Amino acid sequence: MKHPFAVSVCVAGLVVSLTGCGSGAKAGLPVYTGGSSPSTTATGRPATTPATAITDGPLALVAHSTNTYGGLKVDVNLPTDIPSVSRPSMRLFSEFLQSDARTTAQNKLDPAMSALASAGVVKDTQSTIGAGPVKGIGSVIYTVSTVQTTTSGFAVIKGCLDQSRIVSVRKDGSHYVDANARNDPTLKMSADISPGLRGLRVTAYTFAAGPC
Repeated sequence: MKHPFAVSVCVAGLVVSLTGCGSGAKAGLPVYTGGSSPSTTATGRPATTPATAITDGPLALVAHSTNTYGGLKVDVNLPTDIPSVSRPSMRLFSEFLQSDARTTAQNKLDPAMSALASAGVVKDTQSTIGAGPVKGIGSVIYTVSTVQTTTSGFAVIKGCLDQSRIVSVRKDGSHYVDANARNDPTLKMSADISPGLRGLRVTAYTFAAGPC
């Protein structure tokens, strides 16, 4: 999801998959590229504000978090009724979204990414670094609507990406709204979370054009 917030057609139905489209999979997807200015110290994770607790205990999550990376604000909304079996997957996916945002903001792969996603997803993320506009400014909103988890630990997460308030910045400093982002202000979002020898990982991350 580097370089302007948009959608690329690489499989039927306008679906973009990081695991099935090759190195250009994210080239036309939402991008929040820019200098990193998290709200904590450079070595810490960005502050989450405001934080609304969903559940107590070690698997506590927040229903809403806001982080700023460079000139881009990233909001993540999670369901308030996540079943206990799905909390580990939801926590991992929430951390993955922030790692992907840090990757774009810093224009280099976030070290946490390899512990959160499969080698295929990490490779596709790495392949997009350095291309396209210098940065994206404005705001994006990720809203997770459902998470379904099997007894084996495999989970499917569905939701929506609102990219209607993103503006791309060229290297010369001029601004523009990408045509794909303008034509598809929202995208349907889907992710697969799979268990393995190294624990849970994001093994697929896809978008489909259309309202959500």
